[in-house]
Amino acid sequence: MNEGIADFVGRAREYVALYEHFQNLGMICRQGDFFPGIAYPPVTMYPPIDPDTLLEGYCPPRDGAFDLYLHVPFCDRCCTYCHYPVQVRPDEAAISAMLEALVGELDLYLRRFALGRLKVRSILLGGGTPTYLQPAVLDHFLGQVASRIDTTAGTQFNVDLDPQTMLGTIGAERLSVLAAHGVDRLTIGINSFDDRILAHMNRPHDAAEAVIAIRRAQEVGFQLDIEFIFGYPHQTLESWTDTMMQAIALQPEEIQIYRLKVKPYGDRTGTITRMIERKQIVQPEWQQAILMKRCAHLLFEADGRVQTLIRVFAKDPNIYSRYAESLDCTLRDLLALGPTAFSSFPDRFFLNCGDFRTYIERIRSGCLAIDRGVLRNREQQVRWALALPLRCRSVRRGPFERQTGVALDRVFPLKLRRLEDHGLLTRDAEGVALTPRGRFFADEIALQFYQPQFQPFPRADYREGPLNPYHDSEQAVVV
Repeated sequence: MNEGIADFVGRAREYVALYEHFQNLGMICRQGDFFPGIAYPPVTMYPPIDPDTLLEGYCPPRDGAFDLYLHVPFCDRCCTYCHYPVQVRPDEAAISAMLEALVGELDLYLRRFALGRLKVRSILLGGGTPTYLQPAVLDHFLGQVASRIDTTAGTQFNVDLDPQTMLGTIGAERLSVLAAHGVDRLTIGINSFDDRILAHMNRPHDAAEAVIAIRRAQEVGFQLDIEFIFGYPHQTLESWTDTMMQAIALQPEEIQIYRLKVKPYGDRTGTITRMIERKQIVQPEWQQAILMKRCAHLLFEADGRVQTLIRVFAKDPNIYSRYAESLDCTLRDLLALGPTAFSSFPDRFFLNCGDFRTYIERIRSGCLAIDRGVLRNREQQVRWALALPLRCRSVRRGPFERQTGVALDRVFPLKLRRLEDHGLLTRDAEGVALTPRGRFFADEIALQFYQPQFQPFPRADYREGPLNPYHDSEQAVVV
């Protein structure tokens, strides 16, 4: 490890001590595990519901604009860390059936909402690996979607993709198809520049191919967000910092880092979880993961990057995913299509069925594929409107009060004061925001506002300190 990196590591150790400090205060579970708070209640904890009950009384937004997610669940292989169902190397018939169902589901919503076209504010094409599709198939599918949506509002169009699908002549054709359909942003799952780690993750690319893919996308002119995972088994601190230095040297607009998620957060238990449970592999100690995270933050800071959304770092604070902003910050109407896809509306949240055959059959029969969800009551609404935006960016008084009908000062006064006293958040006339220290612990802070039945870890996993998330959690609003 060179002298410069050793200095970053030395400075990062402060946050290991800080992590232990907050464990002793009860905010972080003893094992050092974490849970990503991308929805409230958590995605895996929604009860069954039928489409008519879920959508009863729903009115589309006043401006008519939605954020649209399209889930294409195809992959060349199943990565060890993935917690979502995918179809590995599907045949042409399976691909055709799924894409027809996706377009058919969009048609069902257009009829349900009495719309000729869906006005979209942003689009995210995710999966799976949407660019697993051959160029001609991808072109036809995107054309089918384009004929049903209105993008005159200046839509950001983002595609999640794998580096391997960007290589060679076919890869170049795929990128041309995406550009022709208005895609302006790519999120590339690089995950590591260490070939040993990529092989263990069962990724279809190596480090050299990842660099070629990034440079090719830059040459075409796409805005780039490249993603990496830390805290993975066999990953060393030196390997991680080397990966971060290589990522910075490539100068993408955004770099996004994720801690390895062991606890399932989707409709499938990932291979890595089963391997750890069977003791086939050892999960790294949390101290190592925290060092990796803090080192990355320091390296980004030295490169002039700021955190725009949770885990995302850019030099230009105006460059970020509008889809993610709508989901986690501004809490706008977000419609998701495809098996296991989850939609978020201002007063309700719902998921499609996870079984692919059932999803296709329901759409073909003219029925929506919704099978889980909730119409939030006031208690859930308050927690949703506080935990998600605070975790991601900040909570503004005006939007919060419009979304909940409750003044922000009446919500969790004891919890907010304790977090403020420990230097984790600030409050002012505009609202509530995490401090730089608080943003480092954003996932753990979000759990402060969960109802006990939705906590991902049992109370026994926490020390009984003042920041234990189970304290003062029964009621959000003080009368």
